[in-house]
Amino acid sequence: MLDKIQGEDAAQAYGFTKDGKIVGAFVFSEYTGHDVHMYCVSENPKIFQRRYIKQMFEYCFTIMGVQRVSAMCNESNIRSRKLITGVGFKQEGRLRRYFGTEDALVYGLLKEDMRFIHG
Repeated sequence: MLDKIQGEDAAQAYGFTKDGKIVGAFVFSEYTGHDVHMYCVSENPKIFQRRYIKQMFEYCFTIMGVQRVSAMCNESNIRSRKLITGVGFKQEGRLRRYFGTEDALVYGLLKEDMRFIHG
């Protein structure tokens, strides 16, 4: 189940609940009108099923009306990199030592590159 988590004006979070407990969340921040940054949080990556991912991108592109969604992760986070590229994000850059001693990989997704929605 998908539930909106109320929070600060600068960010919005949508949680996935199972048996009344939050098991994962998508967090949106840095909305510019054309772009929004998306973060995924979960102890179990299987939580991010296709239907939830589709709902989140429909929200971004249809409700928020953005042209692109941005994401980033630690270079060593192979699971996140696979999830990010698996839905169509393209690597656009690298922020050297962004996470202290580790680089951040920066990704972008345009609506027309989205694999789950069209139009």
